[in-house]
Amino acid sequence: MSSLLFMLVMEYLSRALQKVGELPDFKFHPMCHSTKLNHLIFADDLMLFCKGDLKSIRRKIEVLNHFSRVTGLVANLDKSNIFVAGVDDAMKEQILQLTGFTLGDLPIRYLGLPLSSKKWTKIDCHQLIDKITNRITSAYSKTLSYAGRLQIINAVLFSLYNFWSNVFILPQSILKENGGLNIKSCKLWNIASVGKLMWQIASKADTLWIRWVHGLNMKDEQDFWTHTPSKDSSWYWRRLNSIKLTMGMWYTNGTYCLLTNGAYNVSCSYNQLLGRQLKLPVADLIWNSLMLPRHRFIIWLANQEKQLTKERMIRLQMPIEDDKCCLCGESKLETQVHLFAECTWTTKVKEALETWSGIKIQKTEVTECLKWIKGRHWKQYKKEIATAIWGARIYHTWRASNWKLFRGTIVNTEITITQTKKGIVERVDYLKDSRKASKCRYLVQKFCN
Repeated sequence: MSSLLFMLVMEYLSRALQKVGELPDFKFHPMCHSTKLNHLIFADDLMLFCKGDLKSIRRKIEVLNHFSRVTGLVANLDKSNIFVAGVDDAMKEQILQLTGFTLGDLPIRYLGLPLSSKKWTKIDCHQLIDKITNRITSAYSKTLSYAGRLQIINAVLFSLYNFWSNVFILPQSILKENGGLNIKSCKLWNIASVGKLMWQIASKADTLWIRWVHGLNMKDEQDFWTHTPSKDSSWYWRRLNSIKLTMGMWYTNGTYCLLTNGAYNVSCSYNQLLGRQLKLPVADLIWNSLMLPRHRFIIWLANQEKQLTKERMIRLQMPIEDDKCCLCGESKLETQVHLFAECTWTTKVKEALETWSGIKIQKTEVTECLKWIKGRHWKQYKKEIATAIWGARIYHTWRASNWKLFRGTIVNTEITITQTKKGIVERVDYLKDSRKASKCRYLVQKFCN
């Protein structure tokens, strides 16, 4: 059947079901009476709603039988379920005999999301947790670098969570707050996402769900912000109203005021909920686009002095065979300063790159180097190139140290210098048309020619 014919056939079914709602002996579901809603159709899925009495259900079955005679389409009883509540066992048996459907139990899974009539618990979120866990423990995730794993978290895993948080208010016990690597706080993102539903309710968006919410919960009240939920309203509605106390200040005369166009934005709301945070002064250098993701992550670690050097392993009381630097072979303690600035292996690479680039950094500690670059009276693009070259050297030094320690492989300094130059040139050439690069053309020409 073509898409057009299918739409025409389903429209015929929809109109037939609407006619049933006009019959005097048909009674709507208590939650759907105000909107006169007795069915929903999405693609080839059909949901029917009515009061749990035989007359109303019989009317529904008559429409389905009529539809079958007209079109030849028959409901698949193996895939059809009926959900009942508030009726005794005798009535339940009569309903099952009348329909021929199988008795279903909530929660059910629909469009990738579980549907439940009760307050959500941690157990209801196991599907989400399992999905995220499977992505983390998959074979390809284990072989990724730290930067690759960070990308998985921020892109793949967060998209799974975001899909759920746009629909549900998730239980607090499964929300983990993270930060520092641009990993969003799931708790605040959930509130900001649900805030979009609140904005639609407050602005009375022309959707079926909004009309249903107003008819069921708001009734004759016009202002969502002054509405007080009744004690017998659902947990979800009460929770939604408790969140609006936080977001009410963002609305002026019914308009969302965080953006000039008045349209709700989840990211802006999230940043507002996050509030003013202490900013890392050199963050723009660490996360600049000229640096490769794996280089950025190593610099981020080094800036916090979290690199697991032998000196730090001693402080953490971790067992080691010796405390000497494995790159230079000198009898010196492997500290972060020694490894990244004083080691003879590092010094050779450093001097070669400074001669090639014409940029000489006059500090030794990682934090001081970043501050020194930040404080130069250079254009931002030059600062980012300087950081990218310096960051690449730090990364290759750390990798060479690990290869020597764990693989017994000695990394040649000349190969490292060549790889670093090649990586910088490719990165500069790739981003040569950026706005920052256009203000510093002489550097682009220097590295790309």
